[in-house]
Amino acid sequence: MDATMVTLLDSVSIHLYLLSAIFALCGRTQRLHQQENDDHRTKTPLSFLEDVEALEDLGDVFFGVASIVDVVLCDFTFDDNTPWWPVVSAVFWIIDALLYLRVDFIVLYRDKKLDGTTVTTAASASMGTDFVSMEQDVI
Repeated sequence: MDATMVTLLDSVSIHLYLLSAIFALCGRTQRLHQQENDDHRTKTPLSFLEDVEALEDLGDVFFGVASIVDVVLCDFTFDDNTPWWPVVSAVFWIIDALLYLRVDFIVLYRDKKLDGTTVTTAASASMGTDFVSMEQDVI
């Protein structure tokens, strides 16, 4: 495989991530409208770290911003002499991944049934989009 083909595949994957981010952010706005009447419960400042939907929505925002940065870096050459733009992109992707990992841990460990016979696991459909729950027997 030559360098041109690798560059083309890299460009396609970057643009597909942006498309995925657009879909994730559009789904996020629909969920916000559905949850407006659900905010009657008492919240503490640390309750945000336990709120799966809020963490996932924030992860979607970081996913979108990181995707935009990557597309700009791919399509334009203004960053050729400034090495900090890829660092900015990497920071956004790391924060995005940490938010999604937090959601995974909450879903995996909080949603255990009390009797210990089943456990709920989460699998991402793609980077940071909605989670699919499935029950598995615990041995």
